[in-house]
Amino acid sequence: MKNKVTVGLSIALLAYIGFYYMQQNKQQEAAKGTVAGEVKADIAPQAQEVAVAAAPQAEAQKLARVTLEEGLEYEVVTASDATVVAEAGKKVTVDYTGWVNENGAAGKKFDSSLDRNQKFTFQLGAGQVIPGWEKGVANMKVGEVRRLYVPAKLAYADKTVGEIPANSNLIFEVKLHEVA
Repeated sequence: MKNKVTVGLSIALLAYIGFYYMQQNKQQEAAKGTVAGEVKADIAPQAQEVAVAAAPQAEAQKLARVTLEEGLEYEVVTASDATVVAEAGKKVTVDYTGWVNENGAAGKKFDSSLDRNQKFTFQLGAGQVIPGWEKGVANMKVGEVRRLYVPAKLAYADKTVGEIPANSNLIFEVKLHEVA
């Protein structure tokens, strides 16, 4: 009997800690945008307790996807503690790889600065890159790596550009090296 009570209290404590952790993360992410993938309330109570208790481990394995305006989404692949942030009017230097988005996954690679061993520099906010980059690179920290999920309307829309078919959603992995 004593073991059952101890196990029950342990599960309740883990569920509370997991719920508290998730609420803290939601509050932090709310300032950046909307985080996709919340625990559904319609699952069985026991499964919900287990899901909440296991949430910290799952979060470490799964990247949180942030949704910005007009359907642009990003995941922080590598976080940075740097204080220098990309902002409009500044020149930014990045490495990137771009793929056609095939059902949420990287499909055919169409370009990469890494393949050319040549970083790419542009002025943020000056219209030198697609709108998805303007919005997705803004507020990145030097050293940060983001995976951008760019809808067609924030990329090349109904135009075919090189190997990119018209109306293609794109995925980019971008590393910010410098802000000047």
